Amino acid sequence: MTKDKNSTTTIDQDHPALLSAPIVLGRYLRKIREDKGYSYRQASDVTDISHSYIKNVENGIDPRSQKEIIIQTDKLQKFARGYEIPYETLLEKAGIVKKAQPEISDEERNVIFISRLEQLIEENSISILKLAKKTEISMEQITEILEGTAKASIEDIYSLAAALKVTPDYLAGYAADKKGFHPDTPELNELLSFINGAGVQLYGKPLSKEDKGKIIAAVKVIFSDASQRQMEEK
Repeated sequence: MTKDKNSTTTIDQDHPALLSAPIVLGRYLRKIREDKGYSYRQASDVTDISHSYIKNVENGIDPRSQKEIIIQTDKLQKFARGYEIPYETLLEKAGIVKKAQPEISDEERNVIFISRLEQLIEENSISILKLAKKTEISMEQITEILEGTAKASIEDIYSLAAALKVTPDYLAGYAADKKGFHPDTPELNELLSFINGAGVQLYGKPLSKEDKGKIIAAVKVIFSDASQRQMEEK
């Protein structure tokens, strides 16, 4: 269980929203096999799938690449026939057919966010000082976010996610995979789209198409220079 240091909210690390599809599928298939009393050899006999592959699927990880296993539908059909379970259930567990995710409150999602932030900082062996420099979020604020005494803004989450090489969707607790996306993740406004949008004015005067073009050109130069400076600092 993960618990916010300054909150009574806890969330089970086995909560479906926290697990990727290969892990969910693997745990489900292991439970079915064990409930039926099958050894790996016996499971291989009834499914016509090698016992080593069954073991890897249950673990959710390919031992050679150390990446999550993406199982093909023909294998799912063999599991369904051999274990006498609905094929549709396996499609859902594998993430091929989507179903509604269990509801998570904002407070629970914040607990997930803090837990993942702590884990990613440890995995990347990055200090709070270096993270502060990369994100332009103060060390004090990052510390308060980790302690649960301050709440991260959407901008903070996007900056932290970029620095820690995951998607904001994952860091914020919406997606289960580090590179995954989720339609419910709050989005930042795209600056160029905002400038190009209707209803923009300066000093009470609506901006013309030419005005917007000049501003966009200037913005691109500014951020190109900023990006170059960041590369040089690295």
